[in-house]
Amino acid sequence: MSRTVDTMEMEAEKEARQTLFDLSIIRNTTPDSLRTPEQKALLKKLEKLEEIFYERCEIKGKRLEVSISKEDFRTVGMPEIYYDILKKDLKDINRYIDTSTVVPAEMIIDAYKKSRDEYFARNKKN
Repeated sequence: MSRTVDTMEMEAEKEARQTLFDLSIIRNTTPDSLRTPEQKALLKKLEKLEEIFYERCEIKGKRLEVSISKEDFRTVGMPEIYYDILKKDLKDINRYIDTSTVVPAEMIIDAYKKSRDEYFARNKKN
């Protein structure tokens, strides 16, 4: 029985999301000296994704938008699947901002701004 393209794409996304989750655990629990070369290489990609999220995401009104094309995303060495995940997640965040009756949009935008400011403080270049 052959799998459909949609099923294969869903499985690839699930695997990519699991990789991101695993990397986030490794980054927060495993000292650099104990990381494998593969983990270190993958963590560089996670850091690049975080850089894109904070440096190439813009707030327009009450929406978050990424200002990097899929081609540019690939050019900086990121697999295309992570671009698709980023775009999909931003769409979900914006839909939540538009429809939430529990959390005001301003709180979500302010939380993003706070996280972005913390990112820049951690990565301040001297």
